[in-house]
Amino acid sequence: MEKCGNKSKPKSCRRLLVFIFLIFIIMSKTHSQSQNNEIENFDFFFVPTPNQNFYENEDISFELYLENINSNEIELVSYNLPDNVKLRLFKKMEKNGTVINVWLNFTQSGEFELEDFIFSFSSNEDEPSNSQNFHVKFPEILITPDLSIQKPEIYICFDDKNTIKLDKETSTEKDNPVIICHKQYDDKFSFTIFVKYAFDILHFDYEIPKNAILTQTNFFEHSKSSLNTENEEYSEQLFPIASFDMVCLQTGKTEFPKISIQLENFQHQKEKIILENYAVEILNYKKNHNIKESKMFDSAFEDLEPQKQQSQNTTLQILSSEEKNLDDCIKLAKELKSKHQKKVLKIFGITFILLISLLLLFLKKIKHKKSSLAIFSIFFVILILIFIILFLNDKNAVFLGGTVHSIPDEKSAEKTYINAGTPIKIIKNSGIWSFIEFTEETEDSINHKKTGWCKKECISSNLPSQ
Repeated sequence: MEKCGNKSKPKSCRRLLVFIFLIFIIMSKTHSQSQNNEIENFDFFFVPTPNQNFYENEDISFELYLENINSNEIELVSYNLPDNVKLRLFKKMEKNGTVINVWLNFTQSGEFELEDFIFSFSSNEDEPSNSQNFHVKFPEILITPDLSIQKPEIYICFDDKNTIKLDKETSTEKDNPVIICHKQYDDKFSFTIFVKYAFDILHFDYEIPKNAILTQTNFFEHSKSSLNTENEEYSEQLFPIASFDMVCLQTGKTEFPKISIQLENFQHQKEKIILENYAVEILNYKKNHNIKESKMFDSAFEDLEPQKQQSQNTTLQILSSEEKNLDDCIKLAKELKSKHQKKVLKIFGITFILLISLLLLFLKKIKHKKSSLAIFSIFFVILILIFIILFLNDKNAVFLGGTVHSIPDEKSAEKTYINAGTPIKIIKNSGIWSFIEFTEETEDSINHKKTGWCKKECISSNLPSQ
């Protein structure tokens, strides 16, 4: 009996050890699962690191601290950022746990709500297949431009509240000015020049364009304290420099005043901005308008004698026909085309009847009728082709209003201004230009045939709808 009791003691010890080992395994798994559940169910947020500016095109740091978790237990699974947000850096550091650091760069200002970053967590005891995913959210992010490094900007505000930013980089092509507004002929319009991101205005100057009346109505004095706020805080406010009234004396493109501004930027550096090669598009003439009877023009030319001398280099001739709108021009063009087609068909009908009559007359006297019929058939085919070409090749058109030049160049000295709705004849085309013939009525009511070059866009037959 004693031997049996002694033998059972080692077995009981082994059972106790196995039992303790199983309890340890179960407790470790339970702890791992509870930690996984805590990771999975808890909301995590990236926190911006302190003492940094939220400016566009600047790397901004965000952090997440995970306590009692090793860095090798955390892996970045996926993330989705918009096109204007770039991930510059991602790293993990061990510091009584794990610190996840993310650097983002925002290429433009605005409010951002980023999607969650997804991480996987697996403890050292777990297999990779048992890893748990958890999401890390971002707070709402407001990105602003760094005003201290902003370059000065110039704006034009018109009387219709339309504001245009003038950029010296967009005004480089001298022969192709940028159209900044559309106005009616002889309409006076007002505009004000504004500056943004400037510390001080040192000098302002402008040039009066040709074929326009420009009057400065106001000049705004600004001190340094008014252009920026206290304590060197930079302002995004628009500050006015000068106001003007302008009247254009011709249709088409009219040069906008050349502007020259010398200022001090936010870095306290002197900078000179010259804005040129901008233009105003003048749509058409007013009906029953006579420049000689305009009191406004007479008084304006008395005050602006230098401008009068410049305008003498250009011949201003306005046809006496009444100005027509686009619909009337298209209607008139269709009528001219219809008359041309009817005329061609009438001539073709008369010619066809005469040739048939001659054919019947000659067939009675000619012996070799088959060869004669073949010759006449070829002749008829050629005749039909000629009339088809004449039918389709209509050189009559309607002028849509604008300038006719003596040569195919906008800088030509001799110019003639033709009202919209004037019938013309297209002689030939060359690139973007057309050589046309038109009738001009002089003061003694005598019509004279004249020729000149104009842009194809000024002719009704070149409209897209035609």
